[in-house]
Amino acid sequence: MHKEYALLRQDNDNLEATWCFEQEYNRCMPHFHLCVELLYVEAGSIVSFVNGEQQILSQGQMIVIPSYAVHHFESPTYSKVIVAVIPMPFVPSIRQRLSQHTFAARIVEHPELASLIILLSHARSREMLQGLSEALLADILDIYGSVPADDYPSSHIGRELIQYMQQHYEEDLTLSRLASHFNYSESRISHLFRTQLNTTFPDYLNRLRCRQVAEQLSQGADNVLELATKAGFNSVSTFYRAFKKNYGVSPLSYAARTPHQDNH
Repeated sequence: MHKEYALLRQDNDNLEATWCFEQEYNRCMPHFHLCVELLYVEAGSIVSFVNGEQQILSQGQMIVIPSYAVHHFESPTYSKVIVAVIPMPFVPSIRQRLSQHTFAARIVEHPELASLIILLSHARSREMLQGLSEALLADILDIYGSVPADDYPSSHIGRELIQYMQQHYEEDLTLSRLASHFNYSESRISHLFRTQLNTTFPDYLNRLRCRQVAEQLSQGADNVLELATKAGFNSVSTFYRAFKKNYGVSPLSYAARTPHQDNH
């Protein structure tokens, strides 16, 4: 069983091989990583946010997320997607081609690319994963071209916000503390959350805390209130409202329907 895409984090930089899977009702929190990420829409539609830019993907389209771009996805209605997270050390020939360049196109649509990512989602051996990953990225570059790399300066603060929040969400984290840390006004920080991460500070903080609880529940923990307190919630009602908002069910219902993951 694949771990939930909603729990995706920067530890994808530790991937040793391509991680490719199918997902329904796709949704994930703002994040970034060194890996190149591809998302192909098999059915329905997806709203993507990359470095604060919103785009809508329909069936048959694929979005290409370059290294370290801040991104997340929402699924307003039913959707089915294939996600491929490809670590650059796993595809050295592509890594070399992208050393000073990046993909010219963000949204691609081509039958050959669709066939390759579908094959990639069914690959099991390391050799097949590597060969298909290299072929898929090489075809995107060959068909759509490349451009000189841009470090996306507008995304720097988005990455810094994500890192700081992930490191301190269990603490008494406030908008005032965040503003003081980054030497911005509170209104400026709120604006950055809206424009860079398409959310608000309270919602993002609650999502991080709920994600921590969900991870522990999926691993067999059962003291919900203790988990919520440890994650940073100081109000039971706030925790239950936030969890229901993010996962659609109560914490106990989530625990009951989530198979415990094997930690080996």
